[in-house]
Amino acid sequence: MKTYLEKTQNIWKANLLFIFLSAVALVFMEWLFITTKPSFLSGTLVSEKLLVLFWSEVLVFGVLLFLSLPVVVACSFINNKKAIAILLAIIPSITLGFSLY
Repeated sequence: MKTYLEKTQNIWKANLLFIFLSAVALVFMEWLFITTKPSFLSGTLVSEKLLVLFWSEVLVFGVLLFLSLPVVVACSFINNKKAIAILLAIIPSITLGFSLY
């Protein structure tokens, strides 16, 4: 008999990918805006700008993973795969909404 985690493994992988892609989209849009306008970052090297982009993405990804923990715990009590997929899509969809707004 398969365990709960084995049954929903594809959903968890997809959720992790969606959280990562939504974090990258949010940070990249903000980073692009900040680096293209005249600001204190105008005098920095390209490597430093890319380093800021990388660490910002790591930070946002970590925060989004932390915010998704209550949803993950709630999903462990639900047996319906469709309901789990909908609940797990909440954090990435809110993040994408903020990045496109």
